[in-house]
Amino acid sequence: MPETPVRIGELVATKDPEDVLVSVGLGSCIGLAMIDRSRGIVGLAHVMLPESTNGAGPLRGRYANHAVPILLEEVLALGARASTLEVGIARRRADVRADEFHRGRPPQRGGRPRRPR
Repeated sequence: MPETPVRIGELVATKDPEDVLVSVGLGSCIGLAMIDRSRGIVGLAHVMLPESTNGAGPLRGRYANHAVPILLEEVLALGARASTLEVGIARRRADVRADEFHRGRPPQRGGRPRRPR
């Protein structure tokens, strides 16, 4: 099966049943997957940062606030149905909490809460 790499800031959608989307080295990034198993359609984004107010730029998957709607649009354009779409998030680094990613705060080291100053 051919592997399609999804690098930092990239996103890919496919309906080729032989294609395997691969994102390695997530580090503090997340992998965002959208899958419609009934239609055999999958999309993957390698998201680096929570948001940008300046637009998506050339790397459409770099910012979550752009990657999510763009990836959704691409899988739907391939024939996926919103009613059967599954969404998953993968991350690598254990010391980055989901609420920090969504709020745009820097990660805490060692998983310990920071004390207010």
